Amino acid sequence: MEQQLIEWLDSNQWTSVLNYIKKNHDKMNLRSGNILQKAAVYAPDIRPFLPFFPIDMTDGNGRTAVWCAAASGRTDNLQVLLENDADANLADHQGRAPIFMAATPEVATMLHDFGARLDTTDNQGTHLLDYLESHDRHEAAEAIRAFDKPALAPSLTPFITAPSVSTQPAVTNDEDDYGNRFDTIHCTPRLLHDTLDADDGVLHGIIVDGERFRLSERFLKSMATRLKVPFAVFNLFTPLEVIHRAAERAPEMSLRLTLDHSKNEALALVEDKGNVLPIAQVTSILRQDTRLKKLEYNTGVLEATLDINEGWEIPGDSDYRVQLSCQIPVDGLGQPEINLATFRLVCSNGAVAQESSFHTKMEIKDNSGLHFSKLLKSFNNRNGMELLHQRLLDANQTKASVNELMEVDSLLRRTVSDRKNQVLLREQLLTLGDNPCAQYGVTDLNNIAEKKRPLLPVGCSVADLLNFVSELGTHHRPLLSRTEPLSVFHGRMLAKSFDLEDMYKNSVPARSFHLNSINFTEAHA
Repeated sequence: MEQQLIEWLDSNQWTSVLNYIKKNHDKMNLRSGNILQKAAVYAPDIRPFLPFFPIDMTDGNGRTAVWCAAASGRTDNLQVLLENDADANLADHQGRAPIFMAATPEVATMLHDFGARLDTTDNQGTHLLDYLESHDRHEAAEAIRAFDKPALAPSLTPFITAPSVSTQPAVTNDEDDYGNRFDTIHCTPRLLHDTLDADDGVLHGIIVDGERFRLSERFLKSMATRLKVPFAVFNLFTPLEVIHRAAERAPEMSLRLTLDHSKNEALALVEDKGNVLPIAQVTSILRQDTRLKKLEYNTGVLEATLDINEGWEIPGDSDYRVQLSCQIPVDGLGQPEINLATFRLVCSNGAVAQESSFHTKMEIKDNSGLHFSKLLKSFNNRNGMELLHQRLLDANQTKASVNELMEVDSLLRRTVSDRKNQVLLREQLLTLGDNPCAQYGVTDLNNIAEKKRPLLPVGCSVADLLNFVSELGTHHRPLLSRTEPLSVFHGRMLAKSFDLEDMYKNSVPARSFHLNSINFTEAHA
């Protein structure tokens, strides 16, 4: 990089830097010099630089501009990057996503609002909240706990809400007419206030055309987003008080609300702009697709699985088919996504690879569904498929480490709410790993130093851990409070290098099932 440009960067002469880039960008290696990352931290406005750089480019440490803006607290530049479709979840080489760097509730809230995942760990197996607390970012950690709360803090005016998304039973395509199930209405905070069903300070929901609708957690999160306040506001004020305040401060804000008539539930409240993809169009397109294998609905999100007739044989393990997993928010809270998914034929285990390497977000260009239909037919993440294949091969030949075993253990603690079943699963996991506590002379794996955990092998392969988790998510789903963290785990494990590249010299065939011997309690019924 030219010495003059380096001097301008070092002295924060951003006008000169931008003028130089405009004149010389076709001759420059724009991936060198970390210019976009530096602009995210020091430039008064990052917007003029975006046309010249891949927005998710990384520096030598794997850090994106979003990561750097979050770490420096530059919420202005962070918002610009996220609004221009920068990925909120791309982690650095330490496995730390941008939200690990959130020093303030404002940064954490902004990343969360743009899809940052909360159930995540770094390469050392340290969970997000533990990392924040250990780095004295207590307020950011508290804000994140509030995002993830299934219920509100006690208050003098109790609030009746619907169960969270994870507890809703799946509805198959034979049981529901999605086209007639949902209604979208236009409203304002003033009109919303006028529909409230409340008495003696108790909010029961809203009344629309004589029908009462409970307010879902999606409704509350989206309302907080529209009002530009953290979800933690509901720890201090009741929803009734927040709606009253919104009607006073922004009575004519143009909003769109989706109603679920089957569950009598009010879903997300989003800004009334842009195109809407009617759910009737979506379901019609999906049901006409001969590849459709499964269609189900969980609060606010329609999920479809399509078989794309591609796959591989993994020697010593199983045949795998590649599928598409399509998630469409029916209420406009978030963009539709298509993810690659694996399907293990020997035992019908299915796992979604929910990671940027394996998915694409869909822009809704019109309400005809034509763009959606074309994207489904033409979706071809060839690089993702090749990576998925190679990583599955490597996973079968690579010893898992203590670090990776602990990641699965953390996953079980966060997603299996029944204590007895959680203990049974964690014991089975240690057995799968050939009792690493005894092997390394500790009573608890947490007693092993963090730096050593990635270097110590356990008695199973990475593929065994992946199959353990996918079997849990496919065959024992009622045990789980939520399934998204399992998809995140699969995507992260398959997209990044494993801690150990010590290939098995005498690898053994993968087991078809890992959990059949467990007698789960009635919570599984």
